[in-house]
Amino acid sequence: MSSLSKGAPGQPARPAGMNTGVENCRNRQPQRGDIGALAGHLCHGREPRGGERDGHESKGRAPNTPVPRRHEPRGQVRGHGGGAGDWGGRAAARVAARPGGLSAVAARRPKAGLRRALTLDEELIVASDRRRSPLTVGLIAETDAAIRLADLRQSLERALRDHPIAGARLAGGVGTPSSWDLSAEPGLASDLIYEIQTTSLDEAGAERAIWRAVESLCSRPFDLRTQPPVRLLLAHRPAGDVVGLTAHHVALDGMSVLTLLQEIIAGCAADHTVPGRAGGPAPQESTAPRQRLATGRQPLVAPLQRHCQPGPSRRQPARTTEAGQPLGAGTATIGPPIRRRPVSYLAPCGPSHAQGYGVHPVDLPVPPPVRLADGRRMTVNDLLIGAAHLAVERWNTENGCPSGRVLVRMPIATRSPDPEGARELGNRSGQVMISSSAAERAVPGLLAAAVVEQTLAAKRNPAVCAADGLTVAVRTVMAAVPRPLRTTVLRCAAVMARPFLAPSVAVSNISRVDGLRFAPKGTVRITGLSLIGTTGMPQGLLICAAGSADRLRLTFCHHRRLFDPAGMTRFVEIFQESLTGLVTTLSPESS
Repeated sequence: MSSLSKGAPGQPARPAGMNTGVENCRNRQPQRGDIGALAGHLCHGREPRGGERDGHESKGRAPNTPVPRRHEPRGQVRGHGGGAGDWGGRAAARVAARPGGLSAVAARRPKAGLRRALTLDEELIVASDRRRSPLTVGLIAETDAAIRLADLRQSLERALRDHPIAGARLAGGVGTPSSWDLSAEPGLASDLIYEIQTTSLDEAGAERAIWRAVESLCSRPFDLRTQPPVRLLLAHRPAGDVVGLTAHHVALDGMSVLTLLQEIIAGCAADHTVPGRAGGPAPQESTAPRQRLATGRQPLVAPLQRHCQPGPSRRQPARTTEAGQPLGAGTATIGPPIRRRPVSYLAPCGPSHAQGYGVHPVDLPVPPPVRLADGRRMTVNDLLIGAAHLAVERWNTENGCPSGRVLVRMPIATRSPDPEGARELGNRSGQVMISSSAAERAVPGLLAAAVVEQTLAAKRNPAVCAADGLTVAVRTVMAAVPRPLRTTVLRCAAVMARPFLAPSVAVSNISRVDGLRFAPKGTVRITGLSLIGTTGMPQGLLICAAGSADRLRLTFCHHRRLFDPAGMTRFVEIFQESLTGLVTTLSPESS
């Protein structure tokens, strides 16, 4: 098993006069024709993307020591080039400045001291967030190339400058964040990159090591007041490197993470001489000393020992007699006895004091199209939601907990993208609850009709469906609460309402992603994509889907208090059986 270590720059010593830290613009007036200096002058201290740049000498400084704001010219560094993406032309526009004028991205960089007040949705997420159960969203991209750490770091730096929300910090009083500080310096990009080596492991061992690293990045607490809300993983493997982006959900939603990762990968130069495939040299282990997290409290060595402790399981074995036989034919039970009161959440079987999240990936063929008796078509997302309802019912029945009304949360975009394609990053997603009763789950046709009816209504008017009665009531009450107390009031309300309002499970789907559009020709090619998302208890489970060609990658992201490894494996089996049974029952051949 490889050890998780933070990516260190590992660059050779630069000539005197060149910067080694986070660059800032020159403290001089821009000259005619100096586009790089003009962009840096207008963005008040943020590094221009091209032309002349200067920075600060960081020799002898600790890795996490803030760079002082000196504006002494130290030398010239050529602007970083990068691969141009064809995702509507947006990645190329963000990687390089337009010749003869300011780029559109540089023009919308925030000025120093700019802050934006938190929206009500962001305040609700901050209030619901728990330190040891952060709300995260991310994407894991598998490539066929060897990615250099220096290229990835430079591409990440550009992305943080181009999208202020990706490098912003929360600001406000103690315990009551009220705004985003969009003028905060992104900081050293190497502090946000975590690198692991799996080239010495076999394919199965490398995959396990990578997913354990992903689990660690999702489980670690976010200090949003001092650190950007994003983390990047670079995993070297023989078949091609893996790049993963994890972000706190208060800052970015799934589509924003997709856009940000597209730009980061598009800005990396591709080296398709992959070790083990084309006879190239294997990546060398970093000889730099292991750095610590930005908090300076815990090294990035064996991170699962603290944040992802499995602990002892609560699942009880079948009771047996002295002779080793079960207590009567068919009377052996697993878990607690049957409860009379129906529950709407998943019955937990994990350790009661477990911390962190687990991720269980599964590859399935894309389900065939299914039509209802009235001619309406069930989408892949509808089938996944219907299977989630049936899986919750079966899981609770096996664990002695009858299910009442089951709620499946479906994220939905509440705002259409900019027609020109320049989508501003952030958290623009709402949520819709898709419900089912026990009678509907007993008949697959009734369940399918109920799911399709609710999802179609949500798609017709997403803004109205996302703003349900509870959200409107919260908005009305919060209008009378002073802003310094809003977060405290919301946090208390979230603690009291969480056991009653939490859904049973959530299903998130980013549909099919074109690998060629994700990483254009000549840059890093994408061979697989996985969506991840995490949430705390009592929900504790997100089923994330990402399509590629004729395959469907499902990732079951669960809190370790909800499932132990055996329980997670069993629930995945139940979900697959429910999905297959639903498709078979509704297909025309079965009627």
